[in-house]
Amino acid sequence: MPLASQKIITRNWGTPNSWTLDAYRKGGGYKTLEKVLGMQPAQVIDEVKKSNLRGRGGAGFPTGMKWSFVPKDSPKPKYLAVNADESEPGTFKDRYILEHDPHMMLEGIAIASFGIGVHTAYVYVRGEFRFQADRLEKAIDEAYRAGVRELIESQDFGQGMPAGRKVKAVIPGGSSAPVMTPDELDTALEFEALKQIQNMAGSGGVIVMDDATCLVRCLWRISRFYAEESCGQCTPCREGTPWMTRVLRKIEEGRGEPGDIETLLNVAQSIAPFPPMGLGQTICALGDAAALPVHSFVVKFRDEFEEHIRLGKCPYGDKPWGHYGGMIA
Repeated sequence: MPLASQKIITRNWGTPNSWTLDAYRKGGGYKTLEKVLGMQPAQVIDEVKKSNLRGRGGAGFPTGMKWSFVPKDSPKPKYLAVNADESEPGTFKDRYILEHDPHMMLEGIAIASFGIGVHTAYVYVRGEFRFQADRLEKAIDEAYRAGVRELIESQDFGQGMPAGRKVKAVIPGGSSAPVMTPDELDTALEFEALKQIQNMAGSGGVIVMDDATCLVRCLWRISRFYAEESCGQCTPCREGTPWMTRVLRKIEEGRGEPGDIETLLNVAQSIAPFPPMGLGQTICALGDAAALPVHSFVVKFRDEFEEHIRLGKCPYGDKPWGHYGGMIA
């Protein structure tokens, strides 16, 4: 079929219930997003450049070129603003997209957000478009319920928590990455987005821990690994990693003292000052890998360390490690 006669934006319009997730997926919806999530953001931008996609604001500026102008390493948050207003007499387009195929727009938002490292997207809909706004809200709800930029709760990946359990902590990029709290889980699982919260995708091995997990015990296990792996060539790593391991064992076994928490933080900071990442005092990165989890666990879950010291025992009893699982992103 000649390109000029192919329908692109309107290809699903007129199909039964075209505005629903089921109808959109029957037509191949969200398949492009799945493909994109297996690429690097720079590759996505290059593909958009090759497509010759252009803006519809009047100047026809190349979309991929515009995306490439967004600073990649800026610590500032990035937002995507989607203008669904139309804003001029006789222009009827945005309302029909929202009405007939809102999931196409949502997939486009997700692809753009991944490509340029956006964390939050806003859709501006004019007040007269009440019907279209309601349909868009339903599409967004459908996408969230179906687990469409998700890993832990997705039926295709993590499949959620065990029955009756809640997410307590997540390590996004292997044990050397700083731990994340449930409040941080809206972060996209990709390099640039994790950088914005002083974290990293690392090896891509995601560890999810539920509320039955003893985080002191988990950190002790991680710390012991790095202490054993240290080659001993440089002092901060040779002396610091076993020191942190001994203090963590002391706390976990009920022999902890209030000053132990500050000791852990001081030793970790002496090995690799954090934040930001990448300022380690050691010859290789193993020192950073050992210090980052200690710092992040203690800072973000300090109450649990204090509880161990206050009670003089592990409040999680003899359960080995709680429930946690790793997967490759």
